[in-house]
Amino acid sequence: MNALAPHEAHLVLPPAASAGVIAATQQALLALRSSRAILTHMDEFSTAAARPVSRAVRLPISYPGCGPNVPGDLGVARSRKADARLAAG
Repeated sequence: MNALAPHEAHLVLPPAASAGVIAATQQALLALRSSRAILTHMDEFSTAAARPVSRAVRLPISYPGCGPNVPGDLGVARSRKADARLAAG
């Protein structure tokens, strides 16, 4: 990974991920030093359902995935305010 020197690494998770899955995934991918997150399947879940995942990940959300066509169905998180709204309880 060091040889690639990525600018950013995204952790990709669905809103249905449990806290245990999130923790295990982050631990397994620790060397990647994820700086942002992508939440997939957002077309199947409400924003409220995604909040626990957003809080558990503790990373800014870059893109919500809203369909099966990647990259076409990736949205763009528009602001830190949107991140804060998603993370709010």
